[in-house]
Amino acid sequence: MPISHLAMTTSEAWMTIRPENEQHFEQKWANPELPCMEYRSSPRLAEWLGRHGFELERLVGGIPTAFAARLGAGAGPVIGFL
Repeated sequence: MPISHLAMTTSEAWMTIRPENEQHFEQKWANPELPCMEYRSSPRLAEWLGRHGFELERLVGGIPTAFAARLGAGAGPVIGFL
């Protein structure tokens, strides 16, 4: 697949979830939480990723607010949210 086609597809995919993503950031801004104490925002983000097909692993590293979200398998693009 040519890079330009991949970029267009990525851009189109982003535009479909952009409103939801912006809403998440607005909620986080309106309800700030201290590091490792994200008891409201962590589940919201994990649930949103789960609705979009990500496999979730919670309590990563024994941290109550930590989770890993995975989609697909094998080689390919990797995306991280911090």
